[in-house]
Amino acid sequence: MKKVNHYYRLEGGIEYCFNIEVSEALTAMEIKTLNWLLAETFAPHKFSRKSFLKNESKTKIIEVGPLLNYATPWNSNALAICRACGLNKITRIEKSTRRVIASDADETKFYDRMTQGIYPKPLESFDTGRQPEAVYTIPLTTEGPDALLKLSGLSMDENDRQFYYHYFVKIEKRDPTIVEIMDLNNANSEHCRHGYFRGMQEINGVLMPETLMDMVNQP
Repeated sequence: MKKVNHYYRLEGGIEYCFNIEVSEALTAMEIKTLNWLLAETFAPHKFSRKSFLKNESKTKIIEVGPLLNYATPWNSNALAICRACGLNKITRIEKSTRRVIASDADETKFYDRMTQGIYPKPLESFDTGRQPEAVYTIPLTTEGPDALLKLSGLSMDENDRQFYYHYFVKIEKRDPTIVEIMDLNNANSEHCRHGYFRGMQEINGVLMPETLMDMVNQP
């Protein structure tokens, strides 16, 4: 398990914690370079390896950070900067936010549950312990296109199911994996392809000259 180091920077009443995963211990020069990258240029006294926040009476410290399932875009940018500075031992950086709130405050007001979570204690690892589901095949060969109806969350209509049945069974002569089907399902969704937006409009029996996508793309 890779070690996660913590660096803290205070800005107003909010403290930022830089959770830094390293493949091996950093040298003194590498630590100096990292400190220079993370510390606020004009307030070095507000940067430390220890937290600045104090938990007082009727208060608590809440730390909010990104969900650990996927590395964030911020991490990608930070890693690119670190590598440009020769800090190749750093394998991931995620920034969390720490603040002091009332002990009876509603914690859900301080983070986006879609992309963030509460860290009950300082991160020790980015490993969530979750294992990917096993890959399996969809029995289109034996069950036909309706085998796709048994998959939860699939948004394919009858035409889609017939199309993929023909492609995999008749052309590829094999059954698709669940990974292939879910990837195709996402790629062909209305969110990605806007198939309905490109369909012709008929209003009160009159065929319109423009699609919804044509109307949206007008200058």
